[in-house]
Amino acid sequence: MTSKIDIRPIIPQAGINEATSKAEHFQNTVLRPILKMQHKLFLAAVNSHLDKKRILLDEMTILKKEQVLRQILTSDNLLKNELRGMVIGQMELNEFNEYLLIQAEAKKRIAAMLEERIVDGFIHTSKN
Repeated sequence: MTSKIDIRPIIPQAGINEATSKAEHFQNTVLRPILKMQHKLFLAAVNSHLDKKRILLDEMTILKKEQVLRQILTSDNLLKNELRGMVIGQMELNEFNEYLLIQAEAKKRIAAMLEERIVDGFIHTSKN
């Protein structure tokens, strides 16, 4: 049976050495591959959320789009929890147990990486 780990993309540039903290190691070996694999799903989830809130990014400048996206991604707890759940749902049990040990730090890292990935995804696919 194929595991969740087997279907994730490999990110060779993710630096890991003996000086790497547990949180950074977890970020580079678990979180980054999951976020890369789920990228289109995250964009679709945010797009659906924007549609429900009737937020029209197409009518905004790039700077305004970025501001609106960052504000939503940092303040909307429902959306943040939904996106984090999409990440956690792709973890194996042993990875989830590791996540629980560094949960506060992992949540911050997930939020920061998701914010950058989503903002970049919306900005680089826009016409403005």
